[in-house]
Amino acid sequence: MTAARPAAPKRAETNGARWLPLANAGTVGVTVVWVGGATAGGGAGLWYGLSFTALPTWALAALVIGGVVLITGAVSGFEALRCRATRYRVTGERLELRSGVLVRSHRSIARERVRSVDLTADLVSRVFGVTMVVVGTGQQGDASDELKLDSVPAAEAERLRALLLRRTAPGDGAADPAAPPPAETTLLRMDWGWLRLAPLTAWTVGLPAAAVGGVFRIASEFGGNPVEVLMGVGPVRAAFGWAVGSPWVGLPLVALVLLALGALATTVLAVEYSWGYRLTREPGGTLRARHGLLTTRSITLDERRLRGVELAEPLPLSWGGGAQLKAVATGLKRKTEDGNETERDALGPPLPVDRAQALAADVLELPVAPTASVPLRPHPRAALRYRRIWGIAGGILLGAVPAGAAALLGWVPGWLPAALAVLFAAAAVPLAGRAYRSLGHGMGERHLMTRSGAYTRRTVALRRDGVIGWTIRRSPLQRRLGLVTVTATTAAGKGAYRVRDAALGEGLAFADTAVPGLLAPFLADARPAGRAEGSG
Repeated sequence: MTAARPAAPKRAETNGARWLPLANAGTVGVTVVWVGGATAGGGAGLWYGLSFTALPTWALAALVIGGVVLITGAVSGFEALRCRATRYRVTGERLELRSGVLVRSHRSIARERVRSVDLTADLVSRVFGVTMVVVGTGQQGDASDELKLDSVPAAEAERLRALLLRRTAPGDGAADPAAPPPAETTLLRMDWGWLRLAPLTAWTVGLPAAAVGGVFRIASEFGGNPVEVLMGVGPVRAAFGWAVGSPWVGLPLVALVLLALGALATTVLAVEYSWGYRLTREPGGTLRARHGLLTTRSITLDERRLRGVELAEPLPLSWGGGAQLKAVATGLKRKTEDGNETERDALGPPLPVDRAQALAADVLELPVAPTASVPLRPHPRAALRYRRIWGIAGGILLGAVPAGAAALLGWVPGWLPAALAVLFAAAAVPLAGRAYRSLGHGMGERHLMTRSGAYTRRTVALRRDGVIGWTIRRSPLQRRLGLVTVTATTAAGKGAYRVRDAALGEGLAFADTAVPGLLAPFLADARPAGRAEGSG
């Protein structure tokens, strides 16, 4: 009797899905432009450096131009090979990607795990009609659970997005590119009146400071005097040359001009970012943000991953009556190719506070946003003393270290760091007052609320069923003042949201009420001992 052969493992249903090539003329065109531009820039520097040698002009031109053409052709040729070797397909169950020229790889993601399909196209890519597609599973900051198609035709990118987010198999009516798009609800459109809020951000100071710091660093690398380098620029010399000898006039003037330039730069960046901004809710349960002038972006947020919202009000922005609304959700952090993390949690540009509150209600699908409707309980006056003590001590410490260095090295007069210490300590008092007035916590039917912050006041509405644990912390000074910091742990957003410096009984009761039973095993030990430690 002949033994029966074992049955072959059942293969995943492909529904006749074909492997599609990534290669197209636009892909190679984008590479030629970027590599050619970068190589031409390097060639210009090489030309300038070799112009001081004895090489004749024709030899110099042949060397530089030939090098630019050779490098651009080699890189573009390899990119064409890479794209021809890269293929993808969407089956009834999976998205699959095969890539690699010398080392082949085969990766796939189950369609049921797809949580986002983001599209990005810079200006050059748009000219050649291609788009980068990033398919994510919602893993927090894990780049290994993404598939990236770095250059597909724009129409194909939109087709892939619709197909993957609808979770339908190829051949279904929903996958037909000619089928009309499903209806969507618009939650936010850009109003150009909001541009007045753009300069009221930290970038207004940060961009000029970074530019001046870059000049100083480059000058110091080459052994030059940074001030002389700046004064070598015609407009700078004409504007500030007369004031160099008088710092009491020159420094305020320089600061005002830098602030004006920073405001202009942030406004220009805001125009590029906010151009055509539109936030919509799609029938499949996703939020989609589309925006960008030079670089267009399409960001997707699966509403099943949404756990709340955060209303951020930095000090300058709050003076102008503005705020920034952010989503508290999982999967919004993404690691870039250089290993850094990028956040994708912004729900629109800086908005007037009332419009941000209305948007929060629309995003959470509530009549009124909890950030506007839930009353917040103030914290005890001991929290104000706590902040004043830390602020004054920090100011004194900031002055004490430079004062000691000045006394030893004699770089600056010894009285200057001491004066700065007094100034910092005095400035800490009103800042401590703002930080205290920002404190608050509350409880809604579905969300718990917490608010804190000195420079940036953050009001967070976190879904109570999104809390997976509690952490209770009390420093020696907090124990002396009868205060406690209660931290809600969640898988979304920053991962931890704190109720800072609440009264001991109120903080523990708040945590126990927000998620009944989660903190109960720790309460009996925490209260009598005057300290609490625990996590769910």
